[in-house]
Amino acid sequence: MNLAYRIVWNVSRQAWMVASEFTSAKGKTKTQKTNIQTKTVGHAVVLSAALLTTTPLAVQAAGINNWVGADGEWSTATNWDSGVIPTDLANIDNGSTVSISDGSSQNLTANLYLGNSDGSTGNLTITNGSLTTSWTNIAVGSGATGTLIIDSSSAALTANYLRVGFTGEGTLIVKNGGTLESSSLLLGYDEEAIGNMQVTGTGSSVQADGATAIIGYRGEGTLNLADGANFNINNGTGTLILGDQAAGSGVLNIGAASGDTVVTAGTLGASSVELGAGNGIINFNHNNTNYVFSQEIVDANGKGFINFLSGSTTLTGDLEGFSGNVNVVGGTLSIAANKPLTLGQAGATADYTQTLNGLLRLGLIDASQYGKLNVTGTATFADGSKLDVDVKGAPSLANGSLLSKVISAGTLDAGSFEVTDNSLLYSFAAEKEGNTVGLRVTRDGNTSVLQSVNSEGFKSGRSAARVLDGFVNGGSTNTDIANVSTAFGRLSNDQEITEAVAETLPLLVGGTTKLAANTLHSTNRVIQSRQANTRGLSSGDAFLTDKNMWLKPVGSWTRQQERNGVSGYDADSYGFVVGMDGDVSQSSRLGLALSYMNTRVDGNGMSSGNKADIDAYQLIAYGSHDLSQFENVELNWQADVGMNKNDSKRQISFIGRTAEAVYDSYTAHVGVGIGKRFELNDSSTVMPSLRADYAYIRDESYTEKGAGAINLDVDSVHSDEFILMVQTDIDHQLNDKTTLLANIGVGYDVINDDTSLTASYTGGGTAFTTDGIDPSPWLARAGVGATVNLNDYTDITAQYDVEGREDFLNQTASVKLRWSF
Repeated sequence: MNLAYRIVWNVSRQAWMVASEFTSAKGKTKTQKTNIQTKTVGHAVVLSAALLTTTPLAVQAAGINNWVGADGEWSTATNWDSGVIPTDLANIDNGSTVSISDGSSQNLTANLYLGNSDGSTGNLTITNGSLTTSWTNIAVGSGATGTLIIDSSSAALTANYLRVGFTGEGTLIVKNGGTLESSSLLLGYDEEAIGNMQVTGTGSSVQADGATAIIGYRGEGTLNLADGANFNINNGTGTLILGDQAAGSGVLNIGAASGDTVVTAGTLGASSVELGAGNGIINFNHNNTNYVFSQEIVDANGKGFINFLSGSTTLTGDLEGFSGNVNVVGGTLSIAANKPLTLGQAGATADYTQTLNGLLRLGLIDASQYGKLNVTGTATFADGSKLDVDVKGAPSLANGSLLSKVISAGTLDAGSFEVTDNSLLYSFAAEKEGNTVGLRVTRDGNTSVLQSVNSEGFKSGRSAARVLDGFVNGGSTNTDIANVSTAFGRLSNDQEITEAVAETLPLLVGGTTKLAANTLHSTNRVIQSRQANTRGLSSGDAFLTDKNMWLKPVGSWTRQQERNGVSGYDADSYGFVVGMDGDVSQSSRLGLALSYMNTRVDGNGMSSGNKADIDAYQLIAYGSHDLSQFENVELNWQADVGMNKNDSKRQISFIGRTAEAVYDSYTAHVGVGIGKRFELNDSSTVMPSLRADYAYIRDESYTEKGAGAINLDVDSVHSDEFILMVQTDIDHQLNDKTTLLANIGVGYDVINDDTSLTASYTGGGTAFTTDGIDPSPWLARAGVGATVNLNDYTDITAQYDVEGREDFLNQTASVKLRWSF
């Protein structure tokens, strides 16, 4: 049932009254008639039964509030012909623009009309405040225009029933965070009507509470959703109808209208979009790179269009009920790897057209999960049409394999295809067979893993890259090697491939033995502080004829920067050294110590996913001897052995795995030094010395777990060093209890070899060699400290030392407690 009402002049009562649409306006000329109408729509799925049986409120002349002022504020009573602010029915059609900007909340128990009379104009702008109505009707009269703007997060409109373009041309704009809520929303009611609605800007929202919202009932309707705005129907469960009746036309623009400058897309909250008996169009014309449209799209009449004009759009809803036309003419239609897209169905087919400016992108997860376009009607591709393969995850692909039926159609009209992808190592070639198109996987002969590594100057990865090239070229589909090779295949540039190669190399690019040597150095410095002569040159300790026990907590922080293309690391060590020593003769002293250090290591640069936790234990013997034949000359020595427990992890992000290993390391060290003490004055002493230290470190072989085919079998490896050092120790007695300490030295590593480590992937391939950091042979040391005698039997020493090489710095802080007994 279609009900329409109008306000007419009652001659006998001499008053305006609501009457049937068939009642004439007796007693008034045509120019005196008003077109105030409160029509309801008889679309059963659109309007509730309550609406269809509701008669609009009858309002006599005394109840009509007409805006008679110029542009002004709604709340100014003198702008209304009644002289009061309306609370029931308001009409604005004298060409003025009415504003609600004073923060007020206006309420109409009846209706609002903008552009009611034929050819009239009415405008309302809400920028700060709210308006609530029963009906809001925009552009009611024939040839009338009406505009309603809701502009700002402080602006809101609530209307039970909203009609934009009843007979004339109406415009509704919600922007800059404005909000609109309506139980029944319709654009373009009568055949001559035009209804435009723009919802734009982050925070801007429209909530249509009914089961449906109609864009173009019998007239024209356009809805633009842009710049992050939201249009929600029945909390996301409703239906948007485009072109409802045969005479109607409805357009949904996601982003901008066709031909306009593209903008960011807005979002539609609905379960489906229905293209009705009229003309329905959906335009995707935005600049988003990954816009997802999840609604089901239905077109039972075969008159609808879905146009991709700009931006990348993925359709994830059901389109089997769509029997219209899909046109990819400027944007990108993206099809997810695990969600094939089917257009139409038997008996109600759909057609697809793609021009040279359009792009079809197909996701790829593995050999059985990839994007597929199924067109039940005719699929037309311009010669040279563009396809793009978006490789994701780690698909198991073999060189030369075929991804079949990426496109299938009832009738395929296509020439050649231009296929691109995001893989540097693989290419895809389109192959037509009947009414289908497949993609042949081919190895890109112009690129290899080794070439990528060379182009990035990553020398340490060259040997491993040759092995990985063998994996990529192998074409295996039955082992984990296939997953590894295709994970490389989805990488898009030389840098990504080089970083992936680095992730497969041994822990810290074979630099763990150098790290162990640095830990030795920190411990050795502690021992050397106990090897001063009986006058306590190194740390202010006075070696007495009785025995001493001491405890020294130690903290050490190491920063190895990238060097010659090999990534470095950061290492933090904490532990303690405890020892006991005493005189064994008038000229000799002997001591024994035990140390424990825990080191946590994080790789940096291309080794940033490398981590290690190392527990280091050392047993140390040390001693000193005064050379009586030489005045104030002392000989000192140290020998120690140790064992390290290593717990390592390598994060391999390009394939989403972690390789773990537990293995042991062993250390040995022997050192000897000779120095002569000079007294500068009664409180200051300086002792220059020469020192030689040899260290040997061996990592045991180990096999990783957790990373499948790219777990490593790592051979045992050893490194050694022989450092000659010239240094000077200075102490100055500040007072009876406090002595200040300082030392400085320079050394040279006579051996100074880098660490070459041999390993192989557990999944196969030949062994490869990785060259570690090649350190500078020159090193420098310096330190400062102070000793405080607490009593005749106890003292405490605090010391800070640094050791540096080119691109390397180690800092050590320690506090020593000594007891004599």
